[in-house]
Amino acid sequence: MIPAPDHPRWKELVTGKVQGPFDAISLNLMLNRVVRLAEKDASSANLEKLVGECHAFFTKYDKILESDRVRIFGR
Repeated sequence: MIPAPDHPRWKELVTGKVQGPFDAISLNLMLNRVVRLAEKDASSANLEKLVGECHAFFTKYDKILESDRVRIFGR
């Protein structure tokens, strides 16, 4: 189950505090982009937007990202 967007781990993910490499190459690429954007603009509005993007990505590709999701958020 994918955690809600308000789970604190999402913010850690988009700010680069949680790092891979992860199993899914697509996740590594997406997170590299998101972390760079968060470094450029660390405002709460931007971080919220980036968390939303990550949450949507995990929702769309849940089956592919299952092992990475468990590694990041636990069971």
